[in-house]
Amino acid sequence: MKKILVIGGTGFIGSYIAKEAIKRKFLVTSISLKKPKTKRFNKHVKYKTIDISNYKALKKNLKGNFDYIINAGGYGKHPGFNSSGRKLFDSHFSGLVNLVKIFSKKK
Repeated sequence: MKKILVIGGTGFIGSYIAKEAIKRKFLVTSISLKKPKTKRFNKHVKYKTIDISNYKALKKNLKGNFDYIINAGGYGKHPGFNSSGRKLFDSHFSGLVNLVKIFSKKK
């Protein structure tokens, strides 16, 4: 079976990606900041609560290899860079850099 990692798998888009991946017989792992809401929970998904902008936590909790990685996560509120720019930067750019650092060393 192929394995897929869905970043933001508890969110609106990520939960639908996970659901479709299960239909296609993938083993699905989801990482998000929060646990899934009841209506988005899927018993076939392995959920992990990790902040991708925290490199040490990400590296410690992501063991194994994945055939596919889909990034559907990120800080969704964009009211203005001055009010929440750091959070926006950390969740989108720094998180992506951390994922690349970790997975570029894997199969």
